[in-house]
Amino acid sequence: MPAAGPPRPFRSRYGGIFAGGVLIERWRYRTLSDGRPGRGWQATPERFVDPETGRLVTVFLNPATGERRYVAGDERRPGIQG
Repeated sequence: MPAAGPPRPFRSRYGGIFAGGVLIERWRYRTLSDGRPGRGWQATPERFVDPETGRLVTVFLNPATGERRYVAGDERRPGIQG
């Protein structure tokens, strides 16, 4: 008796898409840095409060590569626990 659900090729395809999504997410969304980046990096006017930690985050840009880094400051915003 055949197993219920979609045929095997479709299940393995969905599994591959899911695994690829997880890998891309881990590469794309990086953790916050505590230290300011080195030479060649410029602070952008972008600032936001990290919802997980409540810390104010500054975005830095390397104009030569277009890479962005997110650096957490020491300040915490009132009313946010973290």
